[in-house]
Amino acid sequence: SKSAGSMLVSLPLVSRSRCQPIRCAFPPATAWESSPHEPRERGDLESFRRALDSLRALRTEDRPSPSLARKLSPRGRGGISCQEPSFRRLFTHRTWEQYTGQPTAMRWVQTLTTWGRSTIFRAVVPCVAAAVGWATIFLVLHSRSRLWSASRGGLLKVTPVGLTLQGTAIGLLLVFRTNNSYQRLAEARALWGKAIYLVRELMQGVSTVLDTRRGERLPPSAASVQLGRYCAAFGWVLKARLREGDEVADVLGAVLPAAEAEWLASRRNVPVELIGCMRRTVYAEYERGRVPAHVHYKLEDDLRQLDLVVGGCERLFASPIPPTMSRHVVRSLALWLLTLPVVLVGQLSPPLVLFYVAATSYIYVGIEELGVQVEQPFDILPMFQMAHVIAGSAEDALVAQAE
Repeated sequence: SKSAGSMLVSLPLVSRSRCQPIRCAFPPATAWESSPHEPRERGDLESFRRALDSLRALRTEDRPSPSLARKLSPRGRGGISCQEPSFRRLFTHRTWEQYTGQPTAMRWVQTLTTWGRSTIFRAVVPCVAAAVGWATIFLVLHSRSRLWSASRGGLLKVTPVGLTLQGTAIGLLLVFRTNNSYQRLAEARALWGKAIYLVRELMQGVSTVLDTRRGERLPPSAASVQLGRYCAAFGWVLKARLREGDEVADVLGAVLPAAEAEWLASRRNVPVELIGCMRRTVYAEYERGRVPAHVHYKLEDDLRQLDLVVGGCERLFASPIPPTMSRHVVRSLALWLLTLPVVLVGQLSPPLVLFYVAATSYIYVGIEELGVQVEQPFDILPMFQMAHVIAGSAEDALVAQAE
């Protein structure tokens, strides 16, 4: 029987025996337009923008996690921020110009003159000093040793073959561990980039279907503004879950009603609960008939992907590179550095021995430290700026709809 309001289309079905017409019912064109069954409630866009201004006033400066700050500046001197391009900040055209746009000679000069502010340099100086101290002790003991005849000049001569073989294995370990660390960093950055995309997709989809009638823009609805508030807070609560020392109560209080903000702040997993609030808001509009079924499916898929982003970030945070591998790299590298002056003492003069021990230990320990600093990616990711980007994306979608 023919249903009311449906279009019937006959399509030929080809089979081995005979052709049969198939009658497929598709919804009419008007069914794809949002036709609310209940009066549309207008949202307070100005209140939303004032809430975002309050949020920006609360978050004006990015602070590193306490653990990273203690590691790189244990005495509270100097900090870890500088004006040089850093992965801890999102790049702009000006940053790229400063980073790669300078002449090669000028770039080298700037890099060498700012060596002392390097986070790697600060981290590895104690290990380098220990290696040089051990080399100095070994040189003094060797020069006073009576175990070697005068014909040998008092110099210990050891073949470097064993040290070379060990260095090859240690190099492979360092490369493998560092590559794994940087893969974690790349994945974490990709997850945050996906979160930015999903928030933009969600807000544009909701504002389009709820705040547009037959091609004409309408003022943002209450549901659109409410979803914008949730999206504005999402980046900050995710950042607080992944970085030590961040709070969420003030952020939630700035963009949400006091009772709801207090309830969310008390939850065990605030980002997941916030996604749940978004999901309930979208479903309520779907039940009222304001969101078509196919649009609701798309919005629900965006929220599911946003939930996967939270899960991916939690997985990276909770599951490091196996600590056994990291400890084995450190122990192997320590043994190798201990034997380094034993080999060099018979080949070079004492000042050159100390120089090469210092340079080699700086390079190898620095590579190991590179992997350590990026293994926990959420300590160095520019989440502060990306959370601002997420909040701004929610605002832009609503403002563009209102203009």
